[in-house]
Amino acid sequence: MQPSLFGQLANKFVTQTENLATESLNYILAKSPTALKSYNKVIRSFDNRIEQELTFRTQVTDKNDNAIPDIIGYNKNDEAICIIEIKFWAGLTSNQPVKYLERLPSKLPSILLFIAPEIRTPSLWIELLERLRNANVQFDDFDHIIESYKVARIDDYRSIGIVTWVGLLNTLKVSADAEGDFSVRSDIDQLRGLCESIDNNAFIPIRGEEISPNHARRNLDFAQLVDDLVTYGKQKTVISTKGLKSVGNINAYIRYVKIGEYYARISFSNNLWLEHANTPLWLLIYGKDYLDNNYGEYNRLKDKLTPLLVRKPKKLFEIDNNPPLIPLYLRLGVPHSQVIDDLMNQILEVMKILD
Repeated sequence: MQPSLFGQLANKFVTQTENLATESLNYILAKSPTALKSYNKVIRSFDNRIEQELTFRTQVTDKNDNAIPDIIGYNKNDEAICIIEIKFWAGLTSNQPVKYLERLPSKLPSILLFIAPEIRTPSLWIELLERLRNANVQFDDFDHIIESYKVARIDDYRSIGIVTWVGLLNTLKVSADAEGDFSVRSDIDQLRGLCESIDNNAFIPIRGEEISPNHARRNLDFAQLVDDLVTYGKQKTVISTKGLKSVGNINAYIRYVKIGEYYARISFSNNLWLEHANTPLWLLIYGKDYLDNNYGEYNRLKDKLTPLLVRKPKKLFEIDNNPPLIPLYLRLGVPHSQVIDDLMNQILEVMKILD
């Protein structure tokens, strides 16, 4: 599919793309009875007791909480029985999904529905269900009911579901074609182009097969993670780079840092990835003095870090005459912010052992 106008604009307004997708979908539903009817069928596929003729509004606030769902569907009595959340690669908010489920009526068939990229759907679904468990919300997980759909029943009336952008927009497009509604078909193609652009330009959660030493397709992303981790550490006043430098070559990208009282380096390294452990990111600790070949200090640090030797996967490599080398393992299938948080927690755990 050729890049759409919306897809091109998405690259210029990256902080507003989810809002743009939300308003675009709502515009299509308001403009086209065909699209609205088809969309209502999608919602009813999760629970066929839900009313057939919902109307939709965006960005509706509620006096009882500070949550602002992307789109809300109302029945003929103007009761909110469908909450729709637009997701690409942003993490879940603190209100999602529990607070949103609490908004749904307790005695009417209703649903909280997430729309997400196909590649994110499995990990997002796991995270949603985990949040329900942590909040002691009971549910029956029916997993997927048809291709591209997943649903879990919360109680006799409320459900939570997820549908992919591809599945949803293909359904709307098929209906538009069947009805000869070519104007809305063009709008659907524009929205599809926007969604594809967001997917193509976002940080995509890391998959297990990409960590194989034979796959370096994500080298640029991994090098960027080094910078992002250092920036995050500086924001939290955990890391300092004052007077220190960064270095790059064909095999590695390195940032020299100071973590608390310890000089260190955080790197993306093809060689270490290939030779030692299944991760491209590494932490090497020099000690409180930034001196080359300080073997006594290196050995002292290794002795303090011996608890890491029993970890699985391995968390410490003791290479002769070198500072302690620590792999920073990447969390798979989660958004960028969670990858960075987890990396920082691994570093802080190491520093806690040293202190």
